[in-house]
Amino acid sequence: MENYRQIVGKFNWYLFLLVAFTLSFSPVIVRVVWTIWLISWFLELRFLDRKNFAISKYQIPAFLLLMFFVWQLVSYLWTIDKVSAGVVLERQVSYLFLPIIMMFGVNRNYDVKKSIVSFIIGSAVISVFYIYGILVFSNHTSISNSDHYRILENIRFDNFIKYFPGYFGRVRHHAFFSNVLIIASIFLLFIYDDIKNLVGKKITFVLTFTYLIINGFFFVYLVDSRASIVTILILLFVAALRYAIQGKKWIFLLLSLIVVLVSFVLIFSFHPRFRNIEYSKLVDIERVDNNDDARLKIWSTALKHIDEYVFTGEGVGSSKLFLEQKNREDNVFDESFIEIKYHSHNQYIETTIDVGIFALLLFISVFVLQIYISTSTTKKIGFYIAVCFAVKCGFECMFRFYDVVILLCFIMLILYWLNTNKCQKSDNLSLEK
Repeated sequence: MENYRQIVGKFNWYLFLLVAFTLSFSPVIVRVVWTIWLISWFLELRFLDRKNFAISKYQIPAFLLLMFFVWQLVSYLWTIDKVSAGVVLERQVSYLFLPIIMMFGVNRNYDVKKSIVSFIIGSAVISVFYIYGILVFSNHTSISNSDHYRILENIRFDNFIKYFPGYFGRVRHHAFFSNVLIIASIFLLFIYDDIKNLVGKKITFVLTFTYLIINGFFFVYLVDSRASIVTILILLFVAALRYAIQGKKWIFLLLSLIVVLVSFVLIFSFHPRFRNIEYSKLVDIERVDNNDDARLKIWSTALKHIDEYVFTGEGVGSSKLFLEQKNREDNVFDESFIEIKYHSHNQYIETTIDVGIFALLLFISVFVLQIYISTSTTKKIGFYIAVCFAVKCGFECMFRFYDVVILLCFIMLILYWLNTNKCQKSDNLSLEK
């Protein structure tokens, strides 16, 4: 039995490295690899050993997510859209396994920071693939074109690899892939010293600088995710704020604030997807046209009617149908636009519509608690990742997608193992071994 456990345990470790590497790939690939790893983890039978069982405060965010999922499951009883509800619940089923894996842990073969490195390398590979695809499909379209990000819709693995299965071919939506790049950048800064010990200071600096420049100034711009651009600026300011408060360097804080504000002004003035918004219309939502920024009207409609079922919600998966009905009642969009059935593009609004205010507070508490835990430990990385997700949820329905749910589960496992030293290596890990 022990030999069996060792073999399966080592197989688990290699699978988890593959999970980390493929998190930037096609959603289908992410889902398949993650599922195989879950099966492999259960086959190791760690949950049969009482000595592996452990409970700590670092597991609470995972249990909150589990409670959130259970409440969504209960709301299936009264949802107005059973079909969409089933899809949402299927996509979020990983929340069930997260606390279980945390309670029983993983084998000692796991090396957390090597998993992080695998994730970073995977994101870099897809970035290169994207950039190459853009060069092929763009026909040298000007980078200043306000909708050049739509080129990404034509970039598929099966367009480049003749025998690559078509259902594996689709890569991530540009908004969600930019989120992956931000998180990968945070991870890279976290393990900077470990990489420096391995390959040297100069090489590490060059690699890190190049990666961050591509992600932060070129690639995020190219994929045109406004939410990601705003998130980066907020993260930079929050990081400067924390650094200034801890070191009482108020001049640094003032300079950082000026830099961030200037960056906001420049981006909102010159970036194609920002400068085309008529901000005067934000004061009067009724003046927003379909061709401006439709999500402004979607938010307006949602907030106008959100109090109808504020405690229980309309039921999991019902937000798109709810918004379609209310948009038609309020007559704020053309019928052709309503038929598209846009979702709310805001995770907080969608959660409130679906499952009510209490579930929303439960959902928010996951981020709040992770931020609190991160401030009370040496693992500040969790703070910035939680802020990143919290901000992005204000612009997108992040957890409508398999790969985003799996990404969150992966991150929470990494943070838990770092905080509890559940894996073989410690904080002073060198990546050499």
